Amino acid sequence: MDAETKAKIESYLADEALLYQTWYDGFGAKSTTYTKQVGPKKTLSELKYLFLSWMDKLEIQLQQSKLCEVYCNTKAEAKQTIEVVLIFKLTNELSNVIPDISSNYDSVLATATALVITGILSNLCKC
Repeated sequence: MDAETKAKIESYLADEALLYQTWYDGFGAKSTTYTKQVGPKKTLSELKYLFLSWMDKLEIQLQQSKLCEVYCNTKAEAKQTIEVVLIFKLTNELSNVIPDISSNYDSVLATATALVITGILSNLCKC
């Protein structure tokens, strides 16, 4: 993992608004049925709700992917600096689960970060 990627992950961990806005800019706006081109940005709670709704639609795909294997193995390997390393490893696997994910790497990092901090993977993977 390069220093720039590590810094981005750490910034997403430190700033939820940046995390969810980056996810939304890359994926959320594409997955909603109506997006408004002009107007105020969505609130943090709106972005979180949209993210969780988006994840609900992907739950089966996530469970059937190698994402849980990567999550559980990495979690077992590194107890201390787990979040940054784990998020980096999950980022690579997400490209196999979510279509068109590779087109916006920052949104991929934000998605992986949100999967970890919201506990979604912990609940899905049961390890």
